Amino acid sequence: MIDTHAHLQYDCFASNLEGYLERAVHVGITHHIVPGIDIPSSRESIALAQAHSATAATVGIHPYLVLSIVRGETTLESLQSEFEKLVAISATEIVAIGECGLDYHYFKREHIHKDLIEKHKSLQKSLLMIQVAAAQKYNLPLILHTRDSEEETVSLMQKQLKNLSRPILFHCCPPNDQLLTFALEHSFYIGVDGDVTYDKVKQEFVKRVPLDLLLLETDSPYLMPEPVRRQTRYPNEPAHLIYVAQKVAELKGVPVETIDTRTTQNAKAAFSLT
Repeated sequence: MIDTHAHLQYDCFASNLEGYLERAVHVGITHHIVPGIDIPSSRESIALAQAHSATAATVGIHPYLVLSIVRGETTLESLQSEFEKLVAISATEIVAIGECGLDYHYFKREHIHKDLIEKHKSLQKSLLMIQVAAAQKYNLPLILHTRDSEEETVSLMQKQLKNLSRPILFHCCPPNDQLLTFALEHSFYIGVDGDVTYDKVKQEFVKRVPLDLLLLETDSPYLMPEPVRRQTRYPNEPAHLIYVAQKVAELKGVPVETIDTRTTQNAKAAFSLT
């Protein structure tokens, strides 16, 4: 199996990374895609991939980084410059652009005033387009984070399809009909995470996703699956991918070995892994 989304560069894994990787191998996980969410974590992802052959790096800027722009901690121009420089020097080492996308969920959580919401949306779209351009320039797939923004994500990406020669991967894909239709029309991948083990809506959604579009993710250290979710909250780890695979197999009515084989094939195709 391949864990197509695990933030192994985070501090919570640093003290025993070898142990986490060994436990993953023990349950049959051969590779980990380690996504960047900002410039420092993207650099750390690249360093991790250089040190561990079982990991592969991506470079990305998460839509939450818009908060730092609005607060005056950085600028869109500065983020763009740093991002483009990093991609340019690492393009042959990374396997995707992202995690990037649109996320309107934090507006309520961060108490964003309604008068500022359009500014946040505009900045998120600008940040996403910078990364779409990089995916186009370097012929790389795009890992999309989409939360409470499905309609605008589809509308925006429909206009960019002509610029993208590699697939889009919907990370922790929301159970949304519009996203699924878009993915089916263009053979884009659907990432399935630990929430499929307890979220009934997500379970019904996954039943409708063809096997040849499915990817397995842990989103470590987040989204702990059942049954370990009842025992501990943090961190989730790649070895727990087996619980995601088992649940998807149950939902699809196929052996877990079939899910292992098909999703591994999908991941290798999506990220050009050997």
